[in-house]
Amino acid sequence: MIRAGGSPVECLDEAHRAPRDLTTNEAAVIAKALGHPTRFEILELLRKCCPRTVGDIVAELPLAPSTVSNHLRILKEAGVIRTFRSEPRTWHCLNRSMIAGLAISITELTVRPG
Repeated sequence: MIRAGGSPVECLDEAHRAPRDLTTNEAAVIAKALGHPTRFEILELLRKCCPRTVGDIVAELPLAPSTVSNHLRILKEAGVIRTFRSEPRTWHCLNRSMIAGLAISITELTVRPG
């Protein structure tokens, strides 16, 4: 479904999803994807206004579209963003349940057992 601005509505339901219970491997893959400052900047842009296209992100960061697309691919493969196709554009949204799952996994590392 498409909202008035032409972007997909699917991103809007993400806030209601429970955090994912991540495996150790999933948490490690996400942490590695977040290890680049540009990817963190992209996630911050998506947090402020979601969904966005590559062009939207390029307009705010001093990067070539191909560079932004590569970073988005890595974030998508890690599961921290979702994409939706609405011809002729592809829209990118945060996958908040995966990010929240990583936050829980990291918080659990700070708790002493027993």
